[in-house]
Order: sequence, then C-alpha cells, then structure tokens
Amino acid sequence: MDIFLGDEKVDSTNVTFHAVKSPTGEYSLQSCLTKEQLSRYGVDVDNYPELLPPEKNIQQDKQASQCVNLAAIPQASEEFEFYAMRLVLNIPQVALRPKDEIPVERWDDGITAFLLNYMANSSTTTYRQTGEQRSSHYVQLYPGFNIGAWRIRNATSWNQSGNSAGKWQSSYIYATRGLYRLKSRVTLGQSYTPGDFFDSMPFSGVMLGDDDNMLPSRQRDFIPVVRGIARSQARVEVRQNGYLLYSTVVSPGPFKLTDMLPSHSNGDLHVTVLESNGTTQQFTVPYSVPAIALRKGRLRYNLMAGRYRPANVDVETTPIAQATVAYGLPWNLTAFVGGQWSPHYQATTAGMGVMLGDYGALSSSITQATSEYRQQQPVKGQVWEVRYNKTLQASDTSFSVVNSQYSTADFSNLSDVLQSYRRHDYSRRDWHSNSLRHQIHVVVGQPLGQFGYLNLNWSRQSYRDAPASSSWGVRYSFNIGNLYWSLDWTQNQYRGNQDRLLSLSVSMPLGRDHDTYAAYRMTSSANSKDHELSLYGHAFDNRLSWNVRQTEHYAQFHSGENSGSLGLDWHGSYGDIGGDYYYTPTMRQCSANVSGGAVIHRHGLTLGPQINGTAALIEVPGVSGVSTSEDHRLKTDFRGYSIVPSIFPYQEHDISLETTDLPPDAEVTNTDAKVLPTEGAIVRASFSPQIGARALMTITRNNGETIPFGAMASLVNQPANAAIVDEGGKAYLTGLPETGQLLVQWGRDASQQCRVDYQLASAKKGDAGLYMLSGVCH
Repeated sequence: MDIFLGDEKVDSTNVTFHAVKSPTGEYSLQSCLTKEQLSRYGVDVDNYPELLPPEKNIQQDKQASQCVNLAAIPQASEEFEFYAMRLVLNIPQVALRPKDEIPVERWDDGITAFLLNYMANSSTTTYRQTGEQRSSHYVQLYPGFNIGAWRIRNATSWNQSGNSAGKWQSSYIYATRGLYRLKSRVTLGQSYTPGDFFDSMPFSGVMLGDDDNMLPSRQRDFIPVVRGIARSQARVEVRQNGYLLYSTVVSPGPFKLTDMLPSHSNGDLHVTVLESNGTTQQFTVPYSVPAIALRKGRLRYNLMAGRYRPANVDVETTPIAQATVAYGLPWNLTAFVGGQWSPHYQATTAGMGVMLGDYGALSSSITQATSEYRQQQPVKGQVWEVRYNKTLQASDTSFSVVNSQYSTADFSNLSDVLQSYRRHDYSRRDWHSNSLRHQIHVVVGQPLGQFGYLNLNWSRQSYRDAPASSSWGVRYSFNIGNLYWSLDWTQNQYRGNQDRLLSLSVSMPLGRDHDTYAAYRMTSSANSKDHELSLYGHAFDNRLSWNVRQTEHYAQFHSGENSGSLGLDWHGSYGDIGGDYYYTPTMRQCSANVSGGAVIHRHGLTLGPQINGTAALIEVPGVSGVSTSEDHRLKTDFRGYSIVPSIFPYQEHDISLETTDLPPDAEVTNTDAKVLPTEGAIVRASFSPQIGARALMTITRNNGETIPFGAMASLVNQPANAAIVDEGGKAYLTGLPETGQLLVQWGRDASQQCRVDYQLASAKKGDAGLYMLSGVCH
C-alpha cells in the first residue's frame, strides 16, 4: 500500500496491521511500522525514546522488527483508507527533521560494478588546392570500478594524426571513498587539491579532507546562484573546468538555481540549457572562490602529501605537501591557517573571516612564501587578499570581489616555482618575470524579472615590470515573445594592446510545434566581423537533432569568405552517434563521433549515455522499452535494464516509470522508487513487474456463498502476487499464466481458505486485454 506523510507520498510497501483495543472497548486496525521506517520518512525518532518500550530499546539488533507506538509523539495519528490502500501518517512538524537532513544510515553506496565512459571521433580533412588528405582519430576512455564505498577512476586516451603512429596516454588514476561519519573524503592516487586557500594543484599521493557535499544544504558554504531562461521544459547542466557540478530539469520561463553543490576552485561556470526539442543554449557565469566564513562549530580541513603532477613530462615530479584548516568561532568569526611545502618552496597563510548577516561575508588573509626557482637564489614574497560576497535580498543582486595586494616583488605560487625544474633544460633564464603588484576581480549579477538577466565582470592586474592588463565583460539576455536575445561585450587590454569583441545572437521557433529554430549571430572585433545564419531542430521524439549553419567572414585584408556546416546527432538509449560536414574556401572536413557509457553488474552488461559521476541502474526484469521520469528517451533494454546517467549524491531522488510504456502483459504495482546515493555510486532503482495476463475474476464458494470481503487471492506458491476480494467477490489479478490455481484466504483455519482453478483460454477477453473470469472455490 501507499504510505503518506501528510500529503506527501513517502513509501509503497507491504504493511502488517494488528487489532488494538481502545479504552472504550472498541477494536481498530493499527499499522506495524518500525523506528527505521519512521526515520526514513523524516521523523526525528531520536527525540522520542518512548516509541518502543524500554525493554525493546535495550535490544538494538531487534529494534527494526518492533512495532512503534505512534502515540509517543504528541498529536500524532494515522488514518487507514482501505479502498484506496493508503496509510496516512499525521505527524506534527516539530517531530520532523529538516528535509535536507538525512541520516547517514540511509545513504546507499550502490552496487559493485565496472563502469566505462567512452568517446571516439574520426575526421578526414581535404585541402582544395593540393588535394592532400589528412586523417585524425581520437579515443577517450574513462573506466572505473565501484566496490562498497570505494571508487576507482581512470582517464586514458589514444590519439593518431596523419602518418604518425597512434599513442596511448593515461591522464590520471585514483581511488577515493567517503568517510561518512567524519563528513570527509580520502583520495589515493592522482588528483587536485582544493583552491580555497592556495591555488588548486595537481598531485600524485594521498589527500584527506572534509566534504561539503555530505552536509545539509543549509550548512554548506557559499553556493553560487545561476539564472537563465528556458524556452521549454529543459535540463540545465553546470560545469566548471570541464567537470559537471549540477544537473536538473526546469520548467519553461526564468529559472534560478540555488541548490548547487559548492565549489572550492576558481573558474567560470559554463551553463548549458538542453531544451526538450533538442536545441541548446550556452552561457558563462563568472565565478571566484568565495570568502572563507563558516558557521559556528563548522570545521573545514584538507591534508595532502605526495608529488607534483605536471602536465609537461619534462618537469620534475617534486615532493610536495599541503595542510589547511578553518574553524567557525562564536560571534560569526572564522579563523583559518594553512601551509605548503616542497624542497624548493615553503608558504604559510593565516586569516580571519566574518559573516556579516544582511551585509554578506568577508575574509582577509596574508600569505608568506619562500621561493627557489631553478638555478636562482631563494626569495621571499608576501600577498594580502580580501574576499567579499553579498546578495541583496531586495533586488536579488549578487556581488563578489576578490582583491589581492602583493606587498613584495618576489611572491610566487608553488606550481610556478616547480615548473622551472625541467630535466632537459639547462639554460639559465629568469623564470620569475612580470611580478604582480595588484589584482582585483569583480562580478555582479542582476536579474531583471521579465526583462531578462544582466551579468557584469571586471578584472585588472598591475605589474612591477610590465604594463597593466584588464578585462571587462557584459552579458545581457532576455526574451521578447518567442524571440530569445543575447548580447555579449568584452574588452581585453594586455601589454598596451586592446581587443574588443561584440556578439549579438537571436533565435526564434519556426512552426507551431517548436521543433525547428532559426538563429542569427553576429560577432564583431577590431579586425574582423562574422555573420552566421543557422537552422536547427529535432525529430523522432527528440532523438534526432540536426543543424545547418552558414557563416560569412570579413577580415581587414580579405573580402568575404564563406564557410558552412551540417550536423546530425542521434541520442539513443545505448549512447549517442553523430556526424558533421564542414567546409571553407580552402578545405572541407567530414567527421563522425560516438559516445556512451556502460555498466557491468551481476545481471550483465547495460549500455547507456555517458555517466556523469553518480547514476542509477533501472531494473524492470523482463520488460523492455520502458522509460523513466528522468528522461523519456532512455528506455530499458531487451532484458529490462537502463541507466539514469546523472543524479546528485547525498540527496533523495524519486524515479518513476512511465506507465504508458508498459506492454499489456506487464503490470508494475509500485512504479516509484526512491534512491539516495553516495558520491560516485551506481544505485539500484528496482521494480517488480508481474508479467502475464490481467483478469477480473468473480469467485464464489462451492456452497454458493460469496467470498468474504477483504479475503486475499493469490497464485499458489506465489503469495506476493495477491489481490483483495471486494464485497461482490471480485478480485483484480495480474501476472497470470495461461492456466493455474488461486489460493483464497480469509483466516488461518482450514475452513477459511479454498482454491479455485482457472483457464484463460475459456475466458472472454476485453478490448483493453482484460480477461473476465468466474470460478468456484473448493
């Protein structure tokens, strides 16, 4: 039956009832729920020890099998709706945990599985003047293995171009797991340090640190806000430095994402809006690491020891170590310290942060470093940094400032110093040049309601021995009816040279179904101008997306040059495949690509789209072609399995089957599943289909009497496939074989049960595939 907490459905399961005698002597049915169930539904059971009698509370191992006394919670009650098969729990709000506070015991590490993301691309370029052809091929593999809480991940690529031989290269390999009680994570292998105290740095070694993702959202650090406009029901994906941070589905119109996971690395947020018609929007939200200001009692720490992991193989892998810690003090203050060490570099940092309530958050720090570049004497440097973040509630304006003042000329970062130590470079040169004097970065975001969204960013760097550089950026996006407009302007100044770039884009749907769009884009700089016209759209239930583009390019010393492209992509349940054709006056290029994901589990191999971190394995054994609420394009394979490629860790997700996809001979009583994965897990969303015929059977006893109301009718030897007999002796049965026998029970005595045989071949079948049967129970 379905269990509701107020108006919210929280479970669908079998429930045992027992008769309870009231003080007035009347009997009523009362459910038998366990403390574990109430905790899973959101009840703060630890505050009510009387839910179980004291002698039962002593036996912790038997606690889950005991029926709770709901009366132990003041003003709590339950209502059993028999005909609707609903149990409604009425629990006062004070007895409930905050919705985002979920017990660690409910976190699911998922199944043991091997997983693989793959991407392959092949292209051939033909040069018109010479007829020369050049081919290139690229394969990227991301294998992984999950066992318990451990996640093992690797990135390996193969690249071949022209007449050169193909080359394999491994980018990283690491093992990581969550330490859930400590709200922390340990990583062994090749990874990156966080960028909140020092610049993020690649390393090979071991790292232990706290994990913000495990905390309830209200306890996390500053979380960036992303705003935009969706033209239809769309999926929004947010990436930083190539990694997926967030993915969700939004309704048409303006959206505001405020529940993203926090990021401790600098780097703009790249937002992609995937419309339901196959079209996409892409824009960038500038982002910098926020002020370090923690709530009272909150501890943030990170410890790392290993070797520097440079991208250039000629750079030495020098031993390095790093330690940082921040703690939330009373009076909204935060204290933090940190240190970095290597044979050629030592740095310490210390600072204070403060939460200013309605006035935002502010932190200030000082960092002292001793640097020894290759073949140079050690030098000392110092930098002061101030960070400030604020969101004005009245206008929803977001404001961020990072200001760094380099009080000495010889401050360097650890990676800059270590890059100077190269195995095959024996020249003497000054690695330390263009030393910074001052640096500031400002980001302002302003939603304008029905008039769109405005984003501004400005940064400036001044040097001791070089001209200052600066960068301005403005982005304004808005809708006018069905027209979507976007205006971008940037200005960069570096070493006395100035570059301006203006971009205007507009798109509109063609036709009533909005399955085809027309777009125009103009990009203008000092020396060139581009005009681009495009058509794009979708077909076959959004599985096929296509685009046609034509560009006219004008340069300062060249007349107009035409270029164009044609692209096709198929988004299937087993992955994506596509192809492109591109031409210019001097060359033409054809390319093909394929991408997808695979999970090998105890039931076999399941293919799907690329897996983004944490995923769910859908199990509907024996039923193919069924999609879920997450993405109707992804359907179960011939064995009844599919992959939901992206869900968020440490959050509860409701996954529902699309019942319209179920074949006539399959019935799923419970079409909803709740999953609560840990990071990187592959969790099961399992459904139990009853495969076979559906029938409405009228059952009478051999003495002519009607079967008692409420009796249970089930297939012999299959008690789980059961139905309740109504007051007219009718039972709705599913998953029936062609012939069989039913067991009907309305009590424990032999006189309170009987059996009835049936044959579907002799029954009448309705238009909806429902058999009408009658039988005598002996």
